[in-house]
Amino acid sequence: MADLFAEEHRGTVAAMLQTIRDSRRTGSFEANLLAAEGVEPLDISIAPRLDDRGRVDGFVLTGRPLGALRAAYAELRQSHDALKTAQAQLVRNEKLASLGRLLAGVAHELNNPISFVYANTHALERYAGKFETYFARVQAGASREELIALRQDLRLDREVANLREATKGAREGAERVRDIDEDLRRLSADGAGDMVLFDLAEIVRVAASWVMRGRKEPVALEMEPMQSVQVRGRPGHVQQVVMNLVQNAVDALEGQADGRVRLSVVQAGDRADLTVQDNGPGIPAEVAAAIFDPFFTTKPVGRGTGLGLSISHKIAQEHGGTLTLCDTPGPGACFRLSLPCEAGS
Repeated sequence: MADLFAEEHRGTVAAMLQTIRDSRRTGSFEANLLAAEGVEPLDISIAPRLDDRGRVDGFVLTGRPLGALRAAYAELRQSHDALKTAQAQLVRNEKLASLGRLLAGVAHELNNPISFVYANTHALERYAGKFETYFARVQAGASREELIALRQDLRLDREVANLREATKGAREGAERVRDIDEDLRRLSADGAGDMVLFDLAEIVRVAASWVMRGRKEPVALEMEPMQSVQVRGRPGHVQQVVMNLVQNAVDALEGQADGRVRLSVVQAGDRADLTVQDNGPGIPAEVAAAIFDPFFTTKPVGRGTGLGLSISHKIAQEHGGTLTLCDTPGPGACFRLSLPCEAGS
């Protein structure tokens, strides 16, 4: 039988047959089978054939062309890569949808400090004009009495104090814009790349505050004292999970006068737990089992893609954690994101 294979593999075939005879176990190897048009590489599996007394009296060989096998592996790898690409695209699309809902709140948040800075610049221009008038008379050699009268007429003593206040106000407005910009940069991180160490409490604070800025309903956000907990992961993806959970809670409170969303971050052993709870209508028992399914949503048509919780659940798993619906008494819904803590945090 070994003569059926290429010369360089005949020793391998003979040795494999002997090994299988001795061990009475199936073995596999690769070898080139002689064919009419040269050789055909095969992935070969050899099983021993036993008689009624348990002795090996033959072999069963099964060969699969390696070309077909490698093509199947290549197709599987391409499918897996396409699936990962599609998943990443869904994550980005869902995050863009979340960010789109916040645009109105962001515009309002930026407009206030920018308007404050703009108003103060007009005041500074007016003060500068008065001081230029005064110093022009100083350079022209005006008398002391004339300068005292001009100073009183221009009210320079009062304007000096106002100048300090305008400068302070402009600086505070600029610092506020800077803080908003930093929050937006952290919020817009795509989360790609290597896992990094970050503070879960800070991520929750930033993500939740931006969702609440863009809300339309009068919903109260209650943040319990959050301890700093270091976890390792992709901050952009975890931010997306937090935003989705808070946004879902806000949406569930639509039309409710006393709407309230409560957040807490605690360390429980080697886990960091984020809890998002609202006092809305809650999730009916008949749909609770399906809330993490892709494209499942209880929102009206056009209000939700049904991918938010599904993607959030997947992100939690990729971080070695879990996203679950809490079984809590009372009205409303409660979700818990649990992530492994960094050692020593």
